[in-house]
Amino acid sequence: KLVWAYIFNIVLLSNYVYAASSQVACIPKGTSSTGFTVRFFPYQLKDYTTDRKIEYMSYGYANNEPIGSVKGITTVDFTISSTAALASGLVVWGDIYGFRTTISNFTAELTGYFLAPESGNYSISLNNVDDSALFQFGQAVAFNCCAQLATPPATSNVSLSAIIVKGGINPLNGANNYTTYLYSGFYYPLRIVYTNVVTIGSLGFSVTLPNGDVIRDFSDYVDSFEANPSQENCVVSNPISEITSTSYRGWTGSTTLTYSTTTTYITGSDSNVTPEKIVEVETPNVFSTSYTGWTGSSTCLLYTSPSPRDTERS
Repeated sequence: KLVWAYIFNIVLLSNYVYAASSQVACIPKGTSSTGFTVRFFPYQLKDYTTDRKIEYMSYGYANNEPIGSVKGITTVDFTISSTAALASGLVVWGDIYGFRTTISNFTAELTGYFLAPESGNYSISLNNVDDSALFQFGQAVAFNCCAQLATPPATSNVSLSAIIVKGGINPLNGANNYTTYLYSGFYYPLRIVYTNVVTIGSLGFSVTLPNGDVIRDFSDYVDSFEANPSQENCVVSNPISEITSTSYRGWTGSTTLTYSTTTTYITGSDSNVTPEKIVEVETPNVFSTSYTGWTGSSTCLLYTSPSPRDTERS
């Protein structure tokens, strides 16, 4: 990047944090796919000011028509490495998340629902940002429940943001962290907006679970749902931590297997919603043998009762 063009007032964007409420969650239903949905938008080459504006990064970018989209993105991180063409400061084409676009200058929006695997504090991090990135989290901040790909809410409430810091010979790529309490078994809307202004670029994104595990592959944690604004009870104002129940049935195998895991949502008389994870397990049948005498000269099998597994699946 051109160093002189990146000296800026850091208050504009890099430390702008809004604490979205963790008490509001979503229960989207219908057709879903694993991972983030990414939409790409045009950005003017060498426009060094617009990507620093909260209004643009929060929702203004969507005033432009998207130039394309992809689904199923499970890893956010990418790096646009230097080439002779990029170093020239001209428009350069390439692939981001498998989509062909002008990698030298573009805006990308990543949206999805984060499914909390356990209740507790989650640390969310934007890192290695060049040029600009913004993260929005929660109902009516990232997007409204059951309206993932609708026009972004016209709000400047920002969960966290980061921007590349250029003030000398050695650049320091932007980073920022955000912590929130989430309830297990519920979905939470999230949105990442990234802009590259010119030449090289990069983006890093991770979530630290309450147990300390750092997640960069979101295959088991982020889903996209088709918009269904008319769905009833999509917004959960009073979530409660998930409970787990287990049921067992016998089968003819020799090992114990989990054959089904489903989640249902229970609304109490106090309007609180509790997710219940139902785990169904198959255990080996225990057989017993009884003997009855008879007048014949050989041993015969008189009767074998069906296994519970055979009875349930017949």
